[in-house]
Amino acid sequence: MNIIFKVQIFFKESHKKTRPDSEQVIQWLKSKGFDVDSSSFSDTFFVCFNGKENEKDFFRDNLDLHLLAMGERNCSDCALLITEEFQNYNEADINKWCLVGPSNEGMNYFKDFIKNNSDFHEKLKELRIFYSQIDPRSQLIYGTSLLEEWFNVDAEHCLTKDEKESVIKAIKELELDKKKIFKLKNEINNPSFFSKKSRNERIAEAVHEYYGLELKEIKKKIKKLYNTRAELAHLIKQCELEECLDFLKSIFRTFLYSKYSFIEIELH
Repeated sequence: MNIIFKVQIFFKESHKKTRPDSEQVIQWLKSKGFDVDSSSFSDTFFVCFNGKENEKDFFRDNLDLHLLAMGERNCSDCALLITEEFQNYNEADINKWCLVGPSNEGMNYFKDFIKNNSDFHEKLKELRIFYSQIDPRSQLIYGTSLLEEWFNVDAEHCLTKDEKESVIKAIKELELDKKKIFKLKNEINNPSFFSKKSRNERIAEAVHEYYGLELKEIKKKIKKLYNTRAELAHLIKQCELEECLDFLKSIFRTFLYSKYSFIEIELH
């Protein structure tokens, strides 16, 4: 079977005046017996596998090991990753994605909007970092952190003031040493440990204010989102990751446009 692995080199954004020399990587891999072809796109090249199907995983793991070693040998800010695999070069062709700039009126609208909405500006920059995460697992981890930051709602204690005082009074009567009693008293007063609603419920209700889905459905999606993040150390189906990421992207854009009344079509 023939498989073509696309390899891309990523490096720290602060390296503005220098770039890794992909040709050196290509020549080194060739010296190790790999069949490598360069690409017309910067920081990209292709490694070809021609062998039996049961040898493919070993080949990929061996290639990845070489890429990992190359990155570590040079600097921790450089990462060489296998990003895609193809059956033939027709599939491996990279097509340009047409990016259309805002009109003059649109750019003026954007500048004025940013000038009057600094919080919106900061959130757009955070969203840009979310989009820049190449690995879907990293994107999910950063995305859930962003979700918690944007939709943060303080926990409300499940006990009333009188109920807490009653519990603390009962604790004091227990035959425990002072350190344990002190710790229990602190924990009882902490709304994060005794919250009326769970974190997921609080986030779901905050999202519901801006997102056009029933609260029950949002709670279901939020639960799946966190379950998927918790299982990232294990094998997760790509479709599950993409579903969670699509949900996050939709939430973020809907929230920004709704909360700040930003009109995207004004940029056209």
